[in-house]
Amino acid sequence: MKLVHFNTFEGGGGAAKASLALHRAMLDLGVEATLFVHRKTSLDTTVVGLPPSKFGLLNKRLIPRFLSVIHYMLYRPLETWSFGLFGNRSVTRHGKVKEADIISLSWVSWFLDIDAIGQLLKQNKPVVWTCYDMWAFTGGCHYAGDCDLFTASCGSCPQLGHADGRDISQWLWEKKKKSWDISWLTIVCPSRWLAECVRKSGLLSEVRVEVIPTGIDISTFKPMSKIDARNLSGLPLDKKLVLFIASRGFANERKGGKLLEESLHVLHDLYQGDVPDIVILGHRQGASSVDEKYTIHSKAFNDDLSLARLYAACDVLVAPSKADTLPLTVLQSMACGTPCVAYDAGGMGDVIEHLNNGYLAQPFDIGDFARGIDFVLADESRHTSFSTASINKIHTGFTAKHEAGHYLQLYEELLS
Repeated sequence: MKLVHFNTFEGGGGAAKASLALHRAMLDLGVEATLFVHRKTSLDTTVVGLPPSKFGLLNKRLIPRFLSVIHYMLYRPLETWSFGLFGNRSVTRHGKVKEADIISLSWVSWFLDIDAIGQLLKQNKPVVWTCYDMWAFTGGCHYAGDCDLFTASCGSCPQLGHADGRDISQWLWEKKKKSWDISWLTIVCPSRWLAECVRKSGLLSEVRVEVIPTGIDISTFKPMSKIDARNLSGLPLDKKLVLFIASRGFANERKGGKLLEESLHVLHDLYQGDVPDIVILGHRQGASSVDEKYTIHSKAFNDDLSLARLYAACDVLVAPSKADTLPLTVLQSMACGTPCVAYDAGGMGDVIEHLNNGYLAQPFDIGDFARGIDFVLADESRHTSFSTASINKIHTGFTAKHEAGHYLQLYEELLS
């Protein structure tokens, strides 16, 4: 079997890490796989970077980023908003694409434009698109928030601040509809929530949808001595530690930074004894209102081993996202034996079992979220039980081996 996989980046965010891990898992299973990326950062010969010409650098890399940044500055959307109008189309004519039995897409909106995706869908071979967000079936947003206009044909986009139905979001939705032949397309989602969004969408409701959870490398993300983990991570030994992971820290709207900030004020008022310390992984944008009440430890990401130690060093991971598919951070934390507190939103309920291995707060009740943090931390025997149950949950359906096996089964079925 020959497989070509497309993702914008080779490393970095959750989707990039998941795509690279899946690519390597396919190689381990004997699949002749090639990963095409917009920006290659390794010496891996099975990964093909496509450095653009000087004109291409402007057209295929800088313009998409520039448009997204300008849009964010003007409208402050819930998350990245991608136009999908400038990208690499020549890659669709690459020899490995022509030879491939299966084409696989992941997070490609800053790599392949709408027309390039359309060209891949016209290759008369199965295309499997793993959606880590909603961009594939919206008029530009990656997360729709409270908006359900993607179930029709977008337009009047609240993230554009437009009341006019004939805005750019509807035009982009219609361009996708016109450009994409979905007869060869299968959508894979990491969570049941996102799969339901696809099934309700006006664009891809007729496409086959499968749910395959993202798998974790349990040889890296595994329990370890909390004392050793804290010593190696430079964290105190005598404090409860609450971990929050988000770029821009408390300023990250979609990841629930402001909600967490408010919940920590509530937690401070109800906590019996010394309040826990807060550990933040991700660049912070300025001071927050909780800095006076809590000791904040800001950490930088180095590598997966350092990240695994950080999970193991902390007592609870908080994931107050307003919208999320099923964050890699939650899966990794649970694999390391660190229970999670999250809102019962998005795909969180696929892995967090309320009061069994973690806590699912009512969306978006800051008081309930604060009580959830306290509930996980307050009783040592309960925390141990949650930790064991978290590890077991990952090992029984969320490992890299599970994920690769499901994908291989899907690929073989599509080729049969």
